[in-house]
Amino acid sequence: MRLYLKAFAIFLISIITFITILLLYYQNSVFYPQKKELNKYHYYWLNRLKEDKFELSYHKNNSYLIIRATKESLKNRRFKLLRDSLKRRGVNIEKINSKIAILLHGKNGRKEDLLAMVEKFMAIGFTIILPDLPAHGDNKENYIFNFNRESFVDSVLNDAKKYINIDKSIAIWGFSLGGAYAISSVAKSKYKFGAIAVVSTFDNLYNVVDDKSRLIFGDRVGSFISKLFIKVCKIFDGINLKDIDIVKYAKKIEVPTLIIHGKKDKIINYHRGEALYNSFYTKNKTIILDDSDHYSILKNGGLLFNSGVFLMAKLK
Repeated sequence: MRLYLKAFAIFLISIITFITILLLYYQNSVFYPQKKELNKYHYYWLNRLKEDKFELSYHKNNSYLIIRATKESLKNRRFKLLRDSLKRRGVNIEKINSKIAILLHGKNGRKEDLLAMVEKFMAIGFTIILPDLPAHGDNKENYIFNFNRESFVDSVLNDAKKYINIDKSIAIWGFSLGGAYAISSVAKSKYKFGAIAVVSTFDNLYNVVDDKSRLIFGDRVGSFISKLFIKVCKIFDGINLKDIDIVKYAKKIEVPTLIIHGKKDKIINYHRGEALYNSFYTKNKTIILDDSDHYSILKNGGLLFNSGVFLMAKLK
């Protein structure tokens, strides 16, 4: 009998230890992003844009990057062909730098991840601003989820107006966590935004955790673990995951909105995108459900470029 009790006790302790380690690991991965350094991919695009005569300038201790087309870049054969092909397709091409687009990367990324997108966005007529999200890249903030504080994007624009004219229409695009920041920032911004596009973004962080737990452990065990996880976050971080709620900001958005989400997304279930879509106050909204997962959707250049066309078309 004692042997059975001892075996049961060891089993119980092992289960508790496993769940504790799992919860602490999950808590660390949620609140503390991996630091991503510049790599060959980033340097390739930085060099290519410079060689093609685009103007690149880092500001605020390298925490954001401004990229503009120039008269010299208009002479570049590839850029000229790109703009000509867009005109033939009926895309409304504006003068270079006629509008501003802010592009926000996802969790564990950095601003240079989006460099491959900027040439096509500039071909439409955008000046591009690429910021590092809080606690990412060269952004020195320590806390990853500061949605309830001042508009993150306003802090970037307050500095950027020293270098470019921002008294013009502004569009914003964001991927995953960047989409959540895009929505919360526009809802609180003192600047005038004309359109917003978000890709693979969530409605409430607790729902993301709960979906993930249920996917791995099944509905009953997964629900138990996610509820336990929310208590761990309150104890160790003083944070209620349910308070990281993007829906409350979406309800304040009045500008034209595009939501894109992959049906095979296992990081943020596409139902989160649908819930987010339904919560937007604006009636001028569109949702596209693509046959992609969380990361492969970023390889769909046509879809992402069309989000830029949407932004430009909706700006006044």
